[in-house]
Amino acid sequence: MRLRFLKVIPTNVYIEGCHNNGVGDIMKSHRKIFGLIFCMLLCIASYPMVEASILFDDLTPHHVLVRIPITSNTPLLPMNIEIVNDVPGAWVDIIIPSNRLQELSGLNLEYTTLIEDLEEYDAAMAGSYHTLAQVETMMEDIASNYPSITKLYSIGTSHEGRDIWCLEITDNPGVDEGEPGVFFMGLHHAREWPTVEICLHIANNLTSLYTVNSTIADLVDNRRIWIVPVTNPDGYYYCHDQGVDWRKNRHYFPQFNSYGVDTNRNYNGSSDGNILGTWGSILSWANSHNYANECYSGPGPTSEYENQAVARM
Repeated sequence: MRLRFLKVIPTNVYIEGCHNNGVGDIMKSHRKIFGLIFCMLLCIASYPMVEASILFDDLTPHHVLVRIPITSNTPLLPMNIEIVNDVPGAWVDIIIPSNRLQELSGLNLEYTTLIEDLEEYDAAMAGSYHTLAQVETMMEDIASNYPSITKLYSIGTSHEGRDIWCLEITDNPGVDEGEPGVFFMGLHHAREWPTVEICLHIANNLTSLYTVNSTIADLVDNRRIWIVPVTNPDGYYYCHDQGVDWRKNRHYFPQFNSYGVDTNRNYNGSSDGNILGTWGSILSWANSHNYANECYSGPGPTSEYENQAVARM
């Protein structure tokens, strides 16, 4: 949801997979932008945080985007806030519930308010993005209009029973011809709405231009392409369609009376770049085994229905 004004747009649309297989040639300028943003993401610094008992997604009246200047020392930030942007040595942008702004003053942190009410801002922007039902209808329309090069099917269901739809695009859908495969995914985090639109844009270009653009025809004829615009349909419906600020999926844990796993932290294997690392191993500010944390990685590797569906792909 933060993506309309910050630099974290494409983290869950795996564009890099298409660079090796040629699909990235469709939009070279976009690819450069995506690559730049991805590299910028990797450069976000680590900041120490103090403990706090308040959860981030606590449904406070509204959240605030603020900028904290960085002087000579790395600032000590409150716990359970969201770091969304930074220039090391200059400033860091965070999202914090409005009723916790006094914690910044308590830590002697100066700050400038960039957006005073993010919920109001998000509500104003929501109409620019498709609802979950509209996304599904668009995928059905593409499959119906281009039956010779597409196949639409569910790869699994979410915790609340919603289908996770996949659109396959190739000259012989459903047939393994030994061609290179390309897999696009969108929306692991419920508030990352632009990733859905990117996937829909790619699907529309690959199908509507198939008969009029020789480059696209070659890509479709000589590759097997899968597009899953929404890997977290419950989270998207809750966040975009119902207007509740949210990041994780909607897996309910009755023992904690708590919802949600960060599905982008739930896949099996190391997540810190160490090939010998273990599941869930990453810097503490970006991953957590605490159910209350925004980056809760779940009760176990690939525990979430949504991740299991993707893993089967």
